Amino acid sequence: SILDIMGNLRKHFFAPRAKTIQQMRLSFKGTPYNLAEKYTDVTKVIFISYYYCALDPNVLFMGAIALTIRYFADKYCLLRIWSQAPYIGTGLADFSRKYFLSFAIVAGAVVSSYDWALFNFDRVCKGESSFDGGTFSVMYYGPGDDGETAAQRDITVTFEETVKVCSEEKCCQEN
Repeated sequence: SILDIMGNLRKHFFAPRAKTIQQMRLSFKGTPYNLAEKYTDVTKVIFISYYYCALDPNVLFMGAIALTIRYFADKYCLLRIWSQAPYIGTGLADFSRKYFLSFAIVAGAVVSSYDWALFNFDRVCKGESSFDGGTFSVMYYGPGDDGETAAQRDITVTFEETVKVCSEEKCCQEN
């Protein structure tokens, strides 16, 4: 309500100075809004959340928080700031639910499957040579079992395959 500068100016400056009752009533008319714009914003948040959920599942929680904040902000604006919109029926909501949200779920599933199947974001590929394993001595920094902050520990590696860093041109799953 504070950010609605023209609405506040009309209500608090122009309305008391109106010459007629009709001018005063027009000053208290709310700010117009576009319902289609609200639907596209909600659909955009849902689509982006589904699209990137395989890379970072926290995106689903961030999307839910964004939609919750949007709900309460739009509820406040609908009841306090915006003008009354004409009745348009449930066609827009039905169309959005049937097509846009269904498309967002399918697109999210397809993108997630490709992200998991061809995960090349870490650039780690299988190496050409094998490795026999062994015991390595490493320096550990952090709280240890004996209360010391730095200690030398032995690590035994028994895995036989090696890895290497791939170039950006080659997909990691290709041989």
